[in-house]
Order: sequence, then C-alpha cells, then structure tokens
Amino acid sequence: MRRAGALVSGFFLAIIIGCSSVTPVSIRAGDICDSCRRTIENVKIAAEIVPPPGHMPLKFRTVSCMARYLHEHTDTQGEVFVTDYATTRLIQARSAVFVKSEIDPNTKELDYFAFGDVRAAVEFGKKIGGTATDWPAIRQRVAAGAN
Repeated sequence: MRRAGALVSGFFLAIIIGCSSVTPVSIRAGDICDSCRRTIENVKIAAEIVPPPGHMPLKFRTVSCMARYLHEHTDTQGEVFVTDYATTRLIQARSAVFVKSEIDPNTKELDYFAFGDVRAAVEFGKKIGGTATDWPAIRQRVAAGAN
C-alpha cells in the first residue's frame, strides 16, 4: 500500500513539474542590464532571459542588448522574453513582432519595440516609418555585426 501511495505521489509530482511553465520576473526601472551594464530606464523596451531553476534571471535594457549577450554567450540557456510595448507584459521573443525605432530622442539611439500582436506592430511601424521583423532576423543581424 505504501508503494502504491508513493507511486501516485510521484506521478502527480511529475505532472506538476512537467506542466509548469517558465515565469519571467518583473523588470523594474533602475535594474542593471546584464549585457551593457547600463541602467534600465524604459521597461517598455526591456527584455529578460529566465534560466533553468537555480539561476538568476538575466535582465536587459533593450532587445539588442539581449541579442548581443546571447551571441557572445552561446552557452546561455533559458526562455527568452521581451516586453510587449502595448501591454508592458513579458512575452516570449519567438512569438513577438519587432519594429526598430528611436528609443531616446536625446541620443537618437535606435532599438526594437516588441509587440505580441502583429496588427499593433504593423500600425506602430506605419506611424514611425518602420517595418516589422521577427526574433530570428534580429539574432541574424546581431551575428552579422549589424543591428
């Protein structure tokens, strides 16, 4: 009887672990970027890597900072998240649509705004004269030395 109870408990534990999803940690203004070491000021363009259990999440000031970090640290493991510009929720980078635009009017710095909704990305792109792209294209640009 004890063995059957242990098997049932083990079965339910396996189901719970197998069904759990990776949850990103909130990014706050004032956090430090794990790539460029600059302060994260605009959380609406921030990104994050949630590593396997037992490791701290990596936070990034921009999508490009995270893409550069992943290019330079090819052994990095974890789920990759970006902030949906429209909702400020963290979403998986692989399902996001990105539009490159000016992120700082003072420095004229460009980077990517992420959107969970394709229509919102296309509309944003029309307003600023940009085009939509995806996460693999950004990774390729960073690998080629472009941004």
